[in-house]
Amino acid sequence: MLKFVFPASLRVLAVIMAFSVFSAILLGLYLIAGTGLHLPSKELLAIVAAAVLLLLARRALPLFRTGIDKFFDTRHLWACAVMVGLFVRLATWQLTAPVVQINDGLQYLELAKRLYGQQGYELQGFAFWPPGTPFVYTAFMWMVGQPAWISVFVNCTFFMLTCCALRSICRSLQLTPRDAGLTVVILAIWPALFLTSPQVSKETLLVGLLPTIMALLLVRRPWASLVAGCVSGLAILTQPSLMLLPLFLLASLWAARIPVKTIALRMVLLFAGAVLVIAPWSYRNYLVMGEFVPVSTNAGLVLHAGNQPAMVKPLGEVGGFLEPAAPATALKNDAALSRWHKEEALRFILANKGDFVKLVWNRLVVTMGDDSDSAYRNLRLTNKVSDKVYLLAKAGSNGWWMILAALLAATCWSLRGTSAAHALAPLTVLAAGVTLYLMAAHGVAEGGGRHHMAWSWLYALILAAGLTRIGSDRVDASER
Repeated sequence: MLKFVFPASLRVLAVIMAFSVFSAILLGLYLIAGTGLHLPSKELLAIVAAAVLLLLARRALPLFRTGIDKFFDTRHLWACAVMVGLFVRLATWQLTAPVVQINDGLQYLELAKRLYGQQGYELQGFAFWPPGTPFVYTAFMWMVGQPAWISVFVNCTFFMLTCCALRSICRSLQLTPRDAGLTVVILAIWPALFLTSPQVSKETLLVGLLPTIMALLLVRRPWASLVAGCVSGLAILTQPSLMLLPLFLLASLWAARIPVKTIALRMVLLFAGAVLVIAPWSYRNYLVMGEFVPVSTNAGLVLHAGNQPAMVKPLGEVGGFLEPAAPATALKNDAALSRWHKEEALRFILANKGDFVKLVWNRLVVTMGDDSDSAYRNLRLTNKVSDKVYLLAKAGSNGWWMILAALLAATCWSLRGTSAAHALAPLTVLAAGVTLYLMAAHGVAEGGGRHHMAWSWLYALILAAGLTRIGSDRVDASER
């Protein structure tokens, strides 16, 4: 069955990344049209431009393979890439000083300060904000206090955690040290990842937590799977939509050809570790609200915010988060308020199916086509730079994502029939599954470029390892 699933995952991932290329171009065309330039048939222009870019990427793959062989074959590549990544993040901090927290980051930092000061966890409700990010920042406050640069310290620490986890994954999957080093090179200079270095960002934490989970699961010791479960619990407390993560990890372990009994043991330990971390918080929620709330109560508001009449706009006018109307009378707690918002959102969806389809399309385009959320939060909302500099940062971020997505699409499509890429099966099966899931989740609720950031390490690893295998093996007979 794996002989079918692995090529299928490569095809699915190639199609998703091709859609990302199309979406990035389409968003760029709408941005250009916003300056006053008339561009008819933007969707058709985006399809043509995406097809051309994907064709160029496909033909450029041998050149990239040659360049990698020539310039990136060094024993010290991983360490050098880590140093470059840290330097770029610290330089971003200095060039965009002072540190200013905004939006979600400001709320998470305030909650961390309350926990550090032994105050109650209550901001917009008892459990509105997922507690994972405040927990992490509180732990760091116990180590370094509350300096203005704590976000930089946390983000650099998690960047190094990402790099170590990726090296461990490559060893477990018998990938080369160069694959690990090249992956870190991509992450080190990824604009969306280093531009967010001064910001309190849960996505940056997830970029460290998620590969750590996979690295621990691939270790051949039971205790590692239990620790992976604990890290999974923290990841779920950071991003509640990751509750289905174990299902995708199960598929990844199966694709790694691990025996069924071993997979079963690791998944049991993973589940046990996750429960150990999440259960105390769920019990706390039950004590303060009198009902079962596993992690947070913000899901209803997020769903309502994305599905309301004010959000039905053309793609070029899609903006940020828009607070929906509140109930006429106050409800007993934030859990009840979340249910009310969910009911309002479902009422809108059922009564406006055509508008809902348009909203889903807009959110999918933004989620998979935009990669400039970090530039928006660190540069635009804080008013640190001029509009021209911000637009250049935005264009650079989206341009990087567009080129990376095009290369990843071309690489996956080229490798779909080669036996040389079988080592990538656990990665591509995981990537295809989680990306489809995040598209489904954020297509229905809240779209945004930051939502695919958490899986940037996975896309980078597949691209880095895939490029080194282009043309290195024959096509399987079944694919001829």
